[in-house]
Amino acid sequence: AAKAAADRPLEKEAVVDTQDTYLSLVKQMQSKSLWYASIAHLDALDKQWGASSDSRLLRADALRQVGQLSAAIPIYQSLLGSAKDGAARYGLGRVAAEQGDFRSAAQQMEQARMSNPVDSRLLTDLGYAYLRAHDLNAARIPLMQAAQLNPEDAQANVNLSLFMMVSGQSAQAEEFMRQRKLDAQTQQLVKEQAGQWLQGAKQAASLAAADPARQATGKVVNLSRPDVKSAPEAVARS
Repeated sequence: AAKAAADRPLEKEAVVDTQDTYLSLVKQMQSKSLWYASIAHLDALDKQWGASSDSRLLRADALRQVGQLSAAIPIYQSLLGSAKDGAARYGLGRVAAEQGDFRSAAQQMEQARMSNPVDSRLLTDLGYAYLRAHDLNAARIPLMQAAQLNPEDAQANVNLSLFMMVSGQSAQAEEFMRQRKLDAQTQQLVKEQAGQWLQGAKQAASLAAADPARQATGKVVNLSRPDVKSAPEAVARS
């Protein structure tokens, strides 16, 4: 975030004389991952003009990004049914994913997709949530859509490569990663996470077989989200 701010500093001399101008300034901060600073400016914005649906959504996104999930959830929920419904459901899906509940994450993101069916970031996150919920059939279409809608998006390419790996298409995955010019380290991380997924899938199948009640409810055992310091962050969008 510090490097991004240094490379593309904010316009210090910008005149903030309207609510829309201030909202644009906050969005610029968030685009540079200046989440804490954006919360401070949202406090100032809401004090001067009052909270709006735009400022509440920006606040919820910032709170989620800094780990304040319990504070972000009610704000997202307050926006359901409004013009921000899709973005709020996407936010709730991201919260659920952070909490390790990938089935709920996919459900929220599916509803968000109805509002914006061509958002490649949403689609790749939706597909990844299905992967982590061990639902390969549901993961395929959104991951393919994301990679085709935005071929330059490394995240979409990585997640589709992961899907290919775990669905038994290792050769195709390796060729796809070469075509999309993923570096050697990223390719190795994709393979490692695919191994983790397959191990988790075996554990889930074993538990379901041992406990028919668990199988009947459709519950699955999810791998915990990899730690950002030791696992492929390219696979799990932060």
